[in-house]
Amino acid sequence: MRRVATIFLQRSGQGVISLLVLATIAFIMSHVIGDPLQVLLPATAPKSEFVQLREHLGLDQPLLDQYRIYLWQLLQGNFGNSIFWHERVTSVIASHFANTVKLAALSILVTVLVSVPLGMAAAVWRGGIFDRLVGGMAAIGQSVPSFLVALLLLQFFSVDIHLFPSSGFAKGPSAYVLPAATLVIFEAPSIVRLIRTAVIGELQAPYVTLAKIKGVSTLGIARHTFPNAAGPAVAYAGADFIRAFVTGTVVVETVFSWPGIGYLTYQAVLNKDFPVIEGVVIFIGLLYVLVSLVTDFLHAYLDPRVGLRTMGAEA
Repeated sequence: MRRVATIFLQRSGQGVISLLVLATIAFIMSHVIGDPLQVLLPATAPKSEFVQLREHLGLDQPLLDQYRIYLWQLLQGNFGNSIFWHERVTSVIASHFANTVKLAALSILVTVLVSVPLGMAAAVWRGGIFDRLVGGMAAIGQSVPSFLVALLLLQFFSVDIHLFPSSGFAKGPSAYVLPAATLVIFEAPSIVRLIRTAVIGELQAPYVTLAKIKGVSTLGIARHTFPNAAGPAVAYAGADFIRAFVTGTVVVETVFSWPGIGYLTYQAVLNKDFPVIEGVVIFIGLLYVLVSLVTDFLHAYLDPRVGLRTMGAEA
């Protein structure tokens, strides 16, 4: 327990440093995208209005002073107010994040239900027709960009045959199908290949050979090897989930006009709303740190042989 606590404190400290670096990068990048006053005021507005609004938003202060105020507000949990939405950044993120969670939860559930059995079956019958078929499908899924998958699904199922709605999420359960399917196609191939590799490695372990000698069925062997193979998969899935969260949802939510974090990020960049951009970046960074910490300890729980040792080496 003392070792676990030490590792936990070390990883938490690393997370705090990472968030500080990320917050600094977000501050710099958000001020590079342009002047938000160009969006908030028409080009024909009097110069006095630009001056008053710049003072009101605190943009007239030196950049270092803005950075100091920005960090102090972050320490107090204050992300400021949105320039475009005229609400607190935390409220804007919370309202959009709820919509992303609905979509992500369904996508993750379907991805696990599809990819785990396929990966295990491909490992058990490796080298066969089913393994090659699954490998080919996974290779195609990994090579096709998510935006292309989204557009193809949108064109066929929404425009051509009018089976599912093309945008929004207030049109009932059918509105979830196309965005969730895009995320599943985008994520499942990686998990399938990872599960397959991990299970193949476990199938070469001595206890599997002993089980075969005792006459344990193929299904029984697969069931016993999966807990050991699941450790690396869980560790990878945590980081991969955040990657998909950042890259996949921005594309998918923009294509399908889904009012989640991804669509919020897209709109914030267009409107040069740097408080929201900074808030989203820090929020995703915090989510990454928390998910990584949870998945590391879950990995250690599922596979005590290497879990804590790996965490200690990384820390």
